[in-house]
Amino acid sequence: MITLQDCMEVPAIAEHAHIREIAGAALGRYFVTHEHGAETNRDMLRDDIASAIDRGDRPHAHEIFIRAQGERRKCAQLRG
Repeated sequence: MITLQDCMEVPAIAEHAHIREIAGAALGRYFVTHEHGAETNRDMLRDDIASAIDRGDRPHAHEIFIRAQGERRKCAQLRG
């Protein structure tokens, strides 16, 4: 089942990969089903934050950071 949190990650994945959101959903599904997928997703978010800061778009960097924090909390809950 796809959760609301999963849906919120799709735009970030699509933005990073420069693909449409539907393809971002497929890539996100790949991440959650494969070893090191969570780490790959985390690294993508970090790269996007750095890129936003580099181009002076701090509001967007903050938005991505908030998403990343949600992802971190979700992973911690799944681990128990």
